[in-house]
Amino acid sequence: MKKKLSCLMLALILVISALTGCMGMEAAMTLNADGTCSYKVKYLYEKQTFEQSLNQSANTSPLTSSDFTKAEETINGMTYITFCRELTFANTDAMKTTLTDLNAYINKLKEGSSNAELYTTNTITSAPFSQMTLEGSTFIAKATSTSDSMTASMSSDMAKLSQNNSYSEIGDLTKKSLNGYDNAFAYLKSVGIIMNYSITFPTNVTESNGTVNGATASWSTDTLPADSKLIAVTAGNPITADTEEPVIAGIKNNGLYRKPVKITITDNVNVKNVIVNGIIIGNTFLKASKSKEYKITAADANGNISFVTFRVDNTKPVISGIKNGKKAKKPVTLRFKDNYKMKSVTINGKKVNPKKTTVRKTGRYVVKAKDAAGNTTKLVFRIV
Repeated sequence: MKKKLSCLMLALILVISALTGCMGMEAAMTLNADGTCSYKVKYLYEKQTFEQSLNQSANTSPLTSSDFTKAEETINGMTYITFCRELTFANTDAMKTTLTDLNAYINKLKEGSSNAELYTTNTITSAPFSQMTLEGSTFIAKATSTSDSMTASMSSDMAKLSQNNSYSEIGDLTKKSLNGYDNAFAYLKSVGIIMNYSITFPTNVTESNGTVNGATASWSTDTLPADSKLIAVTAGNPITADTEEPVIAGIKNNGLYRKPVKITITDNVNVKNVIVNGIIIGNTFLKASKSKEYKITAADANGNISFVTFRVDNTKPVISGIKNGKKAKKPVTLRFKDNYKMKSVTINGKKVNPKKTTVRKTGRYVVKAKDAAGNTTKLVFRIV
């Protein structure tokens, strides 16, 4: 699938700015009744695109060493080359520390490896999770972007995926940019991106913001939460007990902005979905630069919803009727137009009709047109 994909990204992948081909990751955690636990990770690379690159990376990437079990899988009609490895831990504290601390993660990968020298911060730039609570009946974890916990030096063909705290530009987000989809998760799944996480407890899961099947909670490409926070518990109800709406910060409802704005969406428990102008995305850090109206809706895992509508307008008004710096020998009719709303028009400091006016007398004229956002256009002409 030798194709350059460019779209807004979501949780865990969050912004895919320049991804060549298809790839993915599966991570499965298991908590055993005796207190021991394990973390099984599988990296997937679409065969047609990455086979040559993978061969070239032999002896330089940990994935191509004997530490990982290599196989092929066909998923939804696509063939992937997969690399799998399982790490075991004496207790949950050890696993939590390893999966959230880069140095601890690298050291764990080195254990029992015949290629320990390949595990460095050059090949692995982040632990799988940036935060994790793993205490008794509670699992809450914030996943990092996939490229960070993968080997970064696999090949130059793989563009790095964005961090999940990067601000994603939403100005150009349309169904067309997502190949007709109004859901970025569905789009990613359609092009072969695989992001699967799961955790299995000794007892049944009572609540999760993922899919529950007995003692296992799982999250896939099309069910990942917008803020990358994975939640599963075997006691209590932290999700259904939540009555607070998500907070959308950085802009005001019905606000008008001349400069690009940055928006941050947070929730006391979990931001499950974010919708921008009718399109479901998966990032909680947004940037709006393009002149247009935006409506953002955010929902948490219990269905509490908040929304804002605002506009960015950085386009100057247009003055027609004569060009700047020109001279005229007869009356000049000026027309004023703005992409949103005109606020005022002055000629030599005096206010005139903001839609249309005619200047008849000889002289020098300075015209200033200002829109509601503060964008200003200046035009100077003479009638002789």
